[in-house]
Amino acid sequence: MCGLALLMAQSACSPSPAELAAVSTRIAADIFARQTAAAPTPTPSRTPTLTPTPSRTPSPTPMPDAVILQRVVALYDGPGSQYGYLADLRTGQRLEVLGGYEQCAWLKVSEASGLEGWVRNESELVTLNLECPAIPSGTFRPYTGSLVVDRRLPGGKSQLVIDNGGFRDGVVVLTNSSGEPIVACYVRLSSKYTFIGIPDGSYRILVSTGAEWNGDAGRFTQDTSYWVFQRSFAFTSSSSRHSVWTIGMYAVEGGTESIEPLSPLDFPDLVR
Repeated sequence: MCGLALLMAQSACSPSPAELAAVSTRIAADIFARQTAAAPTPTPSRTPTLTPTPSRTPSPTPMPDAVILQRVVALYDGPGSQYGYLADLRTGQRLEVLGGYEQCAWLKVSEASGLEGWVRNESELVTLNLECPAIPSGTFRPYTGSLVVDRRLPGGKSQLVIDNGGFRDGVVVLTNSSGEPIVACYVRLSSKYTFIGIPDGSYRILVSTGAEWNGDAGRFTQDTSYWVFQRSFAFTSSSSRHSVWTIGMYAVEGGTESIEPLSPLDFPDLVR
């Protein structure tokens, strides 16, 4: 009985062929599932594309301030043909405008080489591409004897000799008893000038020195100083005689005249 029972138990514990097939199928499915789960999902790679390089748009050529129209236009070192000739400008030359004078009747310009000077602003000579109010006043250096103000009455006979042995160019102004400028003239450094034709009267003499003369404003724009002789000067004349005064625009040891500094606000307006 025991042996039979053992045989029966062994028989009960052994799987049948169908069960073995089923187990094999499950194991195979499990292995496949594990292998499938473990395998990484491939990420699709991106196909590289070429980014086109943008083409550069050429910058437009800036419009010049002014262009020469005539075949030859003279360049001067001041606003007027009485100033020294510098060069000839040719048709098509492009100019930078640095300043103007007398409502842009004259233009201070610079050409390509860097040479600076003045040209007459006339429509047949120059094309100006700027509005005149936008152009600053140009500075220059007047000649000795250039009149800045001239309100003299005719018939004057007296003279004023001006010796500028100082350190800068200057302007000498004669004012009447009301402080109004009657005459004013420019005297360059190391120059001497005799002013002829001063009407009879008593005048104060004021002096301004400096550099870079602004003709539109009637003032120096750099290194300016202002002073006045402390006393008045009487100019008289007759049919046979007339006054001649001599002043120096510099300090002289033992000089007979005294001067005092002047505020720029007290210096007369020379362009009214």
